Formats: sequence, structure tokens, C-alpha cells
Amino acid sequence: MNPAFQHALPVFSIGDRDAQRKFILNCPPCINTPIALQFLDFGQPNSGLAALDALCNGYNGQQAQLELAITLATALSDIGAHRYRQNAPMKDEALIYATNGVYFQAKFLFDFGQFEAAIKAADTAIPFLQGKERLQFERLCAAQLYKTEALLMLEQFEAARQHFNTIQGLPFIAGPKVQRDSLERKINNSLGSATALPSPDKIRDEYLESRQSNLDALNALSEIMRGGNSDAPPDNMMQALETLQQKLTQLQQPEAALNNASIYQENAEATEQAHALFSNFFGANPLHEAQLQFSRIGTVFSDPNRAQDPDALRKALSEYEALCAFVAEHKLVYDLQSVWWAMGICHNRLGQYREGLELVERIWVDIERQRSQIRNYTERAGLLNKFEFLFTRLCDFNYKLGDAQGMLRAIESSKGRVLADALDRQTPQNTLPAAESRQHIVQSIQALMQLHAANYLTFLLEDEYSYAVLVSSKGKLFSRQIPLGRLQLQDWLDKQLHNPQKWRARSGGLFGAQNNVDISTALSPFVDWLLPLLVQGELAEGTHLCYCPDEILSFFPLHYVKIQDKYLLEYFSLSRTQSAYTLLQNLNRPKLFPLEFYGVVATAQEDQADVEKMQGFRASVDFLKTLRPGSIAASANSDWNQLCRLSLEGKIVHFTTHGTFPLQAHENPYERSGLLLYEGPTAPSLNQISGGHLLSPERVLRQKPQVQNAHITLQACVSGRSKEGIGGDALGLEWAFLLSGASSILASNWDVDYRYAAHFCNKFYENWLLKGQTRAKAFQAAALEIMQEPLPDQHPAAYFWAGFSLMGDWR
Repeated sequence: MNPAFQHALPVFSIGDRDAQRKFILNCPPCINTPIALQFLDFGQPNSGLAALDALCNGYNGQQAQLELAITLATALSDIGAHRYRQNAPMKDEALIYATNGVYFQAKFLFDFGQFEAAIKAADTAIPFLQGKERLQFERLCAAQLYKTEALLMLEQFEAARQHFNTIQGLPFIAGPKVQRDSLERKINNSLGSATALPSPDKIRDEYLESRQSNLDALNALSEIMRGGNSDAPPDNMMQALETLQQKLTQLQQPEAALNNASIYQENAEATEQAHALFSNFFGANPLHEAQLQFSRIGTVFSDPNRAQDPDALRKALSEYEALCAFVAEHKLVYDLQSVWWAMGICHNRLGQYREGLELVERIWVDIERQRSQIRNYTERAGLLNKFEFLFTRLCDFNYKLGDAQGMLRAIESSKGRVLADALDRQTPQNTLPAAESRQHIVQSIQALMQLHAANYLTFLLEDEYSYAVLVSSKGKLFSRQIPLGRLQLQDWLDKQLHNPQKWRARSGGLFGAQNNVDISTALSPFVDWLLPLLVQGELAEGTHLCYCPDEILSFFPLHYVKIQDKYLLEYFSLSRTQSAYTLLQNLNRPKLFPLEFYGVVATAQEDQADVEKMQGFRASVDFLKTLRPGSIAASANSDWNQLCRLSLEGKIVHFTTHGTFPLQAHENPYERSGLLLYEGPTAPSLNQISGGHLLSPERVLRQKPQVQNAHITLQACVSGRSKEGIGGDALGLEWAFLLSGASSILASNWDVDYRYAAHFCNKFYENWLLKGQTRAKAFQAAALEIMQEPLPDQHPAAYFWAGFSLMGDWR
């Protein structure tokens, strides 16, 4: 930049009109140069400020003149603020020019990629925003939006959210309002709470929101351009803008109207035409050019023919590589993750799996780096939610390349991230890898399985298929693609066929057709591939198998699934975990053997007249009293507020009560599932499941019970159910108690019969506490013993012996 331009501040603060005119004429010409000179001719006290303001508007958007524009904006802000503080003539008008200067400073510095400087510039607006007149300073509000966006670009996510919360209530005109709404979506996507459920229509919703955001921005721009200014842009620019608005409006139509690839192509062409005209008028902007290139190249995927054509895909790859080079050449702060994702799709369709894997792993590493910038690990979920199929694609590529280690690393990185982070903080001296980086998870789990002579089996669901990886007790890895996926499981779950009680139930009432299904056999593909490994001696019958289900697979306990004619439970002792990392943390703690128990019995109002049921609810805690010293809290003493004040560390904590789990897909079990307990002296009611009677996962975590290293039994219906949140965590009571430090949990898979629930728990305790078996062996023995007993024939036998699952430490 010409050194003379750096003297804008003294030239325009002194008030010498000739010097100011000479300065303007020496500046590169822009559309507002004549207007700036006219302002000087008016001879008013703020004419110099008006001229500076006009020049800033003229250089707005012209990348080549950004350095000059920043200098002019700084002068405009400083001089205007000085005149206001000195009570100069027309000081209120000078203050408005000062606010414009702050806005231009923040915007230009942001456009130039000087994000830290943009933040400092926006901070100069704070004194103005404190004043009585703050509501008129819309440009100052917009400057604060640039600060928020700059904080996001610097990956200061929490600071961005905090700052945004302080300004989102300020008044915004059309253009900044679009920017504000866009920023709100970015922040929510970055700082997504792990306790939120994923949206089934997430991809389409985000697509429509993105298109609507673009359309809103165009509408705001059109409104400004039609404002009747004498310096209005040429008609051809307005026509190009209107055409682009029409094409974007078409893209907002229902999905049926979007099958025609020409709509996308026409939108891309309209975008290019508008970009070319605006570039000629305002000057080229490399960032906009990069965004345009990405949009244009992406039209290859909207055309069914081009999307599968090898030549078109290779051309798109070449263009994407050129885009990456363009971004590097111009040193742009540009999110390349979406570019890498698109390139990965091209490589996959061309059968170039190694190249595709490298790109998707690059995205993964980049997101993990971003996640590490968010201190609150419960809010890191949003970033990994950016690419819904990230871990599936990683698994796809690794499976096609025959890399079981890569599959295991990808599967485990998709699961239980909040729980892993929390456990990592509970054991700061732990030598295991941090949850943010799972690079050594494979070696760690292999070594641990060898040490404990156990096996680990983990799953990842897709719509039509699933992936499984086994870590054997010999430390070997085996992988499988299973021809059962999320859609089939969801169909069975919708019919409640996860519960054996429904396998022979009638549909549509008493005279409806009778179900005739055996989910034990239908689910066999998930485990029958283990049989050859048993025959070959790679797996040893009688060892322990810990498995990690994925999403809705957790509703189907694998111990009732058959390999040929035998249940999986007959081959192995079984337990579940929420992730390999959780398992590693559990097994690296000292093994504890509880010496005391604490029983909690809470019957509902509807139970009070049933003497047999009231006695049955006490059966297990009374049995525990014969095995261990302890206490029993019944009725009003089962109030959770009282229980939270007790030290239950290292004890057996047994709950006998009713449980609930939401039936509707949109209902979040984090707030809507749990146990029914007393609230003070008042018994819970089965007809009013809410308020202080419900012990939900949210309440467990909020009130922080003292259950570190405790074993917890949840003898209550559906107490072991969960739904996966956007952070990969299985949101339910098991998750909440593990987060609270519990060592192991015994919980139910469906609505259990209270008599057989107590019978199972008693056998479990007898085998564990009296006979000295491990928790896993005690669990297996209890199920096998009940399996051999005469059982009621109104339901399949699995209903009575498979109603519970063991989670966590199996030792």
C-alpha cells in the first residue's frame, strides 16, 4: 500500500479540505470516489467523515483494496469517536460515523483473514453499546457478529457461544439478521450437547436450512440494492440476482421436485453468472471464488449419469484438487472438510479405496483436533455430528481394504465419547490413550483381552447391513459384514419383537393374527460367524465375551441369540459395555468385592392392595440381607434426595421399583426414562410418571450420587434400555450410573415379571457372593439354571431367563 495512505487519520482529523481532496484522488478509484468528493464540497463539520464513510462503502468487498479499506475504517472510527467525546458540532452524527467505522474495521479485517484483529476492532464497539442510544447502532451489532464468527474461525467455540449469547437479543436489520441466524446454527452444530438425540431427517433439514439461509441472504441483498440509491448497480446485476433467487426458491420445493438434475445445474449457472457480474463490479474475492468452485464441481453428484461416470468423477477429482491448491495459494481460511468428503465419494465410486480412506481419515483427525478446543466434553458432540456417516465410511473403506484394525478404530471412535472423556478425568494417572485420540485403542484392547482371557465383540449399524469386529482372547482380530441392518432391527423393534413376550402374541387384539417369530434365530447373523472360529480353536468355549451393541441393537440382548441350536449364553459368559474405552477404564481399576449392600424398595400407589406383590418387591433385598450386612430403604426413605446424601461407594445398591422408558422416537430418555421412587412421603403412581418421582439419567448426573465402584442392580422394567445421542453415548440409566463412577450394572431389557426378576437376581447374588463366582459367571449360571427349570408356557422361555443384561466390570 502507498505509504501516503497510512496518513488518513491526521489528514481527515485536521480538517484541511484540499489535503483531504488530494488524498481521495490519490486513492485507487472506486464507485464511491465521486460521492466522497461531493461530501467534501458540502463544507459541513462532518464532511470529512462522510467522505471516509463513502470510501469504505466503495471498497467494501474489493479484496485488492482491503488493506487501504482497513486504514480508512480505522480513521473513520477514531475521528468520529474523538469528535463525539470532545462535544464537537453535530457530535451525534459523528458518533454514527464512528459506529460505521467500527463495523467496517471488523468486517474488513475478517474478510482479510485477520481474525484476532477483527475481534479487537469489534471490542471497541462495547462502550457504544452500553449507552442509551445503543438500539440505533445496528452496524455495531453487526460488528459483534463478525467477532463471533472470527472466534469460530479461530476455533474458540466456547468464547464464540458466550459472546453470541450476549448479543443475540440486539436489534438486527435484514442482512445482519441472516448472518446472526447462520451463526446460531454454526454454534449449535459445533457445541451440540451429547444428551441430544440425532434427527432422523438431519441431512434434509440441514440442506433446506442451508438453502433457506442462502435465499434469505439474497433477499436481504436485493432489498438493499433496491433501496433507491443514486449509485444503484446496473440492471443486469439486478436481473442476475432475481434469476438466482428464483433458482434457489425452486430448490426449496418438496423432495419430489428435486429429482431433476437440471435444477441444480441451472442454479449453479445462475450463481456463476451473478458472481461474475458482482466480481466485475466490486472486484474479485478469492474466498467467494473458492465457494463458487466447490458448488459448481458438486453438481456432478446431482446428475445420476455423471455421478456414476468414471470420466466425470475423475474430472471432479482433478477440479477438487485444483480447488485445494487455490485455497493454499491464496492462504484462505476455508473449511476443506467438505471438499475432502466429496473427493472421498469420488474415490469410493472409482474403487480407489486407499485414497478415499486417507481423505476421510484426514477429516476425522481434523475434527478431533477441533473437538479438543472445547473444554466441556459434554458439548463436543456437534462437531462429529457434522458428517453423519463418517464412521460408516471409515468402516466401509477399511473393510474393502481388509483392515480389521482400522475397522475397530473407526467403530470405537463412534461410541461413548462423553463417557470415555468422563472416565478419563476420574483416573488422571491412567496410562491409557486420551479419549480424543484412539490411535492406540486397538493395541490396548488386544493386550487386555489376552490378559483376562476374554473376547470383545463390537458392532456398527448401517441401514441395510452392519459391521462387526472381534478381538479374541489370543489378541487376534476378526471382522465381518453382516446382512442385517438398522432398518430391519427398527421394524422388529416397532413390533416390540425384541421382547420374547411378543413372539407368540396376537396382533390386532384377541382375534388378530398370532405372531410366529423367533428373534433368537432371526438375529443369528450377528453371531453365527463365530462358530467356525470356535471349531478352529480361535475362540474357546467357556471363556468370557464382552460385546458392545450399536444404537437400537442394544434393545436385543445377544445372550438369547442362537448359534445353530445353542444360545450364545451357552457358549460364553456374557456382559455388555458402552465402548472399548469404557471397558479398558473399568478393567484397569482394582477389582472390588462388595462387603455391604444398600437396598431401595419403592412400590407404586397401585401396588398397595396387592399383598403378594408388596412382599415380592422385597424378596431380593431380604435375600441380600442373608448374604451381606446392609440397610433397606423403603417407602418414604426411598426418596432420591435422601439417597444422594448417603455414601454408597463400593457397595451393592439394589433398586426394586417400577421403570419407564419413552415409546415415541422423538422423546429423549435422558429426561423421560428412569425409576419411580417416592417423593417425600408420597408413593409414585403408574399413571403420573414425572416430577420428583422420576429418577432420570439427567437427575442422576445433576445430583451426583456417591456410587463410585458400586455394583448397581436395577430390578425394574426397561431399566437397561437406551437411545444413542449425537455424541455416540447410549443415553439411559446404565450410562448415567457409569458416568457417576459405578463399576457394574444389572438392568432389565423389557417389562419383566417381578417374581422372575427377583428369582434371577437372587440366583445371581447367590452365585456371585456366596459361591465366589465372577459377576459374569454368576450371571451366566443364573440364566442357565432358570433355563432348566419348569417355566410357564404362556411366553417363550427366553422371556423368563433373558430379561437382564450385565453392564461394565464382569470380574
